[in-house]
Amino acid sequence: MHQYVQSSSPLGTHVSEKACCLVAMSKTMAFESNACCDPHVTGGRVCVSLSLRQVLTLPSASLKSPMSVPFDAIKMQQPLANWPPHIDWMQTLGGVMTIGLDLQREPLDVVFPSGLCGRPVVVGSFAIKKGFKRISSALYVLMYAMQMDPEDDALQPMAKVLANLRSIPVMYTHKDSAEAHTFDYIALSNRQSMRQRLNPLQLAFLMETMVIERSEKSVEYKGKPMKEKLFAMVDEYNKQPGVRDMKGWQIQPDERWALCNLSIGCTADVKNLLRVHLNKYKWADCALTRDHLRSTAWLLSSVGLHSGAPSLWKELLLIKAESQELFVRRYFVSFDKKNTTSKKSRVSFRLSVDEFNMQASLAALYLALETKFFLDSAMPDDTKSTVRAEKLRMFMEGCALCGDSASCVADCAWSLSMRLESVDAP
Repeated sequence: MHQYVQSSSPLGTHVSEKACCLVAMSKTMAFESNACCDPHVTGGRVCVSLSLRQVLTLPSASLKSPMSVPFDAIKMQQPLANWPPHIDWMQTLGGVMTIGLDLQREPLDVVFPSGLCGRPVVVGSFAIKKGFKRISSALYVLMYAMQMDPEDDALQPMAKVLANLRSIPVMYTHKDSAEAHTFDYIALSNRQSMRQRLNPLQLAFLMETMVIERSEKSVEYKGKPMKEKLFAMVDEYNKQPGVRDMKGWQIQPDERWALCNLSIGCTADVKNLLRVHLNKYKWADCALTRDHLRSTAWLLSSVGLHSGAPSLWKELLLIKAESQELFVRRYFVSFDKKNTTSKKSRVSFRLSVDEFNMQASLAALYLALETKFFLDSAMPDDTKSTVRAEKLRMFMEGCALCGDSASCVADCAWSLSMRLESVDAP
C-alpha cells in the first residue's frame, strides 16, 4: 500500500486509504504526500512526485504547458463566481459519468497567492479559477465509489474517472493581483463559445466582491457611490488587454445595468430567489432577460413608471423589500407552474418588460392596501375591514398577479384604483 496523507474533502469527509486504492487503479500512484512540512506554510504537506522523486514547486511564471499535480493539491472552495447553478453541475456530472474525465485535453485553470511562487506545492495549494464543475463532479464520483465494495462490478464504469484522478493537469497564468485573475476568469467565460456566458447574477457577485475588497483598502474609494464604483469596475475590465479589442468578450451595456441593479436594488432574499430559480433553469431558458433586470421599476425605493403620480399613489406604489420579494416569488411560481403544465417553449412564458414592471407595481399596491385594510386602527368596524381584506386578497391572487396579458394588468390596476377611492385616505 502506498502512503497517502489524508486531507479534508469538499463533501465534509476524508480521503481514506480505501479511496487511494480506488484512485491507484494502475500499478503505481503518480504522487504521494510527504510527511515533511513546508517551513513556509505551517502544517502544509509537501507533494512529492514518485516518478521524478522530487518536491513539486509552485510556478514562478505563467506555464506554457500543463503541470501535473496530485488531486490533494487542489483546494476545493467556493469558485470565483459563487457556486455553479445546480442544473449546470448536474449536466457536467452526467458527462463525466458517461464519457469520463479528460483533463489532458482541457486542464484546470488554477491560481495561488503570488507571494508563494517557487515554494513547494502542498496540500490545497491551488484554488480553481476555471474547471470547478468538472473536478467537483469527479470527486463526487470518488466519494460515491468510497461507499462501494472494491470488488463490485458497478465500479467498472467509474474506472476511467477514478484513474484520471491519479494526477491533475493544471495551467497557471501569472497575474499581479486577485482582481487581475478575476478579470481573466470573466474573459475566459465570455470568449469560450462552447459554454454559456456568466449570467448577470454571477457577474454581479464578482463585481460586488471586487468593489468591497477594494473599498476595504481605500477610505477615499469606499466613500464613492456603489453605482459609480460598479460602473468603473466594468469599464476597467473592458479596457483589459485582449478584451478591449474584442467586443464579444466585453461586458455589454445591458449586462452592466443588470448587474448594477442586482447589486444595489435587490434584497438578499430576492437574490437568493434568483439563485434558486437559476439552479433549475439555464439563463437562456429562465423567466428573466437582461431587459427585465435593467429596468428600474421593480427595484427597491422605486415607484415604477409612476413618478408623476400624486404623493398618495407614490406612497402606495413604492417598492419595498416585502413587495419586491412577493412579486419575484409569485412570478417564478407562475413560470414554474406553466412550465410543468404546458408544452410550449419556456421563453413564451416570460412576461414582457411592460408586464414585468406593471406586476411589480401591483405587488407593491397589493401589500400597501392589505396593510391598510388589516392594520388601520381608524377602521370603525373590524369585521368589515377583515372582509374587505379577504376580498382584496382573493382579487389580487385570482387576477392581478396572473400575468396573462397587459390588458388584464391594466384592468386590475383600474379596479384597484376604484377600490382605493372607496376607502379613507391613509
